[in-house]
Amino acid sequence: MRAAGIPLEVQWNDIDLYHAYRDFTTDPVTFPGDELRAFIQGLAANHQHYIPIVDAGIAVTVNSTDVYDPFTRGVEQDVWIKNPDGSLYIGQVWPGYTVSHP
Repeated sequence: MRAAGIPLEVQWNDIDLYHAYRDFTTDPVTFPGDELRAFIQGLAANHQHYIPIVDAGIAVTVNSTDVYDPFTRGVEQDVWIKNPDGSLYIGQVWPGYTVSHP
């Protein structure tokens, strides 16, 4: 955009930014952390903003080797929407089975 002289105030990023569509991660192949950090710093240095889209569904971990801290911390803090019987209300969106905060 800069090279073409097109004004750009904000760069948005959709959920393809995330590893396995899980919020608060980055895909190590298409969005390596160091490169993304440098890109965002470049935007900030040019008085531009960066906004990642955050999906409302947080992925549910499916086994003991699948550690996803946002889900785990939410379980520990008891913040997820529940069914009338007290079990987690599970939905399904981009990352698979998910939970949400009220």
